[in-house]
Amino acid sequence: MKTLRNLFLLTLLISIPIFSFAEKPPIKLGDVTMQEMKMEKYELDPDAEAVVLCDYGYRGYKFDINERQWKHELKRICRIKILTDEGYDWATESIMLYDYGGIDEQMGQLKGYTHTLENGRIVETKLGKDNIFKEKVSDRNQRVKFTLPNVKAGSVIEFQYTISSNYLTIIEPWYFQHAIPVKHSEYI
Repeated sequence: MKTLRNLFLLTLLISIPIFSFAEKPPIKLGDVTMQEMKMEKYELDPDAEAVVLCDYGYRGYKFDINERQWKHELKRICRIKILTDEGYDWATESIMLYDYGGIDEQMGQLKGYTHTLENGRIVETKLGKDNIFKEKVSDRNQRVKFTLPNVKAGSVIEFQYTISSNYLTIIEPWYFQHAIPVKHSEYI
């Protein structure tokens, strides 16, 4: 009976990546549309300071051959339209990472862009290293904070990153709603 259960779990773990890779994110970093750029108000909430156009997260599991252990990885892509000056705060993201007693969370592949409309053209400003801050919060936690540059009312900001962890039993929550409207949120 124990062998049958182990075989079922192994089959399940092998199947998860096969089915998950068929999913494509609803947005691609850098593919901002002119319609998104020209949006001045969000029709469902005309007083909103910003709107999350898309927040997509994918969590997968993989075996790290070098460290000989299973890890889970979150890949996140987020796009936000800044509608007013009060929406500038949404250009700053803060991520807590845990590192203690053999449990290790790491952030990687961080990219971000601010898109502005200038003379009818979309101008892209890249997130630079000088806009990324790391701080030790405690002996167990580290915070990675970044602020997208050149943000103004009318900008579309977007970022992506991955977080990998060897702590398989705790998975951080996914928030489908925020203090501003969310047009599309998806977590796989």
